[in-house]
Amino acid sequence: MFLAISLNDYNNLVLTVDKLNSDLINCHNQINSKDQQINHLKVLCENNVRLIQLLYSEIEKQKNKTEINKFETKGFVSNLARKRKGYFELEGRQVINIKSELRVMIEKVNEICNKVDLQINRVEMSQLNSEISKNQIEILIQKHAPTRASIESVLYIKDRCRMSDAIFDKFMRFLSLDIPSVYYITKARKLINNQFQLKKIDNGYYIDPLIQIKSKLSFLIKNKRINETSILIKLSADGTNIGRSVKIINFCYSVINEGRSSAGVNGTYTLGIFQVEQENFERIKN
Repeated sequence: MFLAISLNDYNNLVLTVDKLNSDLINCHNQINSKDQQINHLKVLCENNVRLIQLLYSEIEKQKNKTEINKFETKGFVSNLARKRKGYFELEGRQVINIKSELRVMIEKVNEICNKVDLQINRVEMSQLNSEISKNQIEILIQKHAPTRASIESVLYIKDRCRMSDAIFDKFMRFLSLDIPSVYYITKARKLINNQFQLKKIDNGYYIDPLIQIKSKLSFLIKNKRINETSILIKLSADGTNIGRSVKIINFCYSVINEGRSSAGVNGTYTLGIFQVEQENFERIKN
């Protein structure tokens, strides 16, 4: 099959194809030019992002400097600087005010530290010593802050060692121990004491012996300190002089199944304490 066209039509077709090729080349060149412009804009955007990050970082640094410079203005440092006496020469309200000012300053510093995932857990200060350089400030950073002893554990050890509040307070202050103070120990003791239902009779107080013994046996069995099916309870009483004129009778019990510990002080549990005029066996039986 043959297609017959005239010479003019052929020439027109060739011109049309050449024009389409020329248009295609122009479009391709325009696309390449647009790609180059897009790449150039990408580079500019990346540079702008880096510039913005640098500016933001610089703004944060300036903010930190501003926060720190606040301490050097007419605020807290100037208040401390106006003190003519040393901290250890002050008393009462002045000491409380200085501690409050220091606490606010440290809280501001702690806010700055929080921005780098750090926090201030404890601050130690000592009396000024001219022999120690001001630049020798030790900074200790730990990943996990040491756990502080609980009030319950400190109260248990204190009572177990029969240490009075006055001696405990002096011992803690002398060694600068990071443990709960006597104030919190006394508060915790009151909460624990309020859990005991004391009953008054004559010149003494006692707790329900059935509830006390049942609670103690449940504790001993739970902690596997006794395993026998038959449990022996020993009731006893002993007199003690408190001062010259005060005599008391201490009623207590012990669990024989505890073995040797039942014969000692730690294995004897109080049920009641009564004041008497004179200690004698007949009075104990009554």
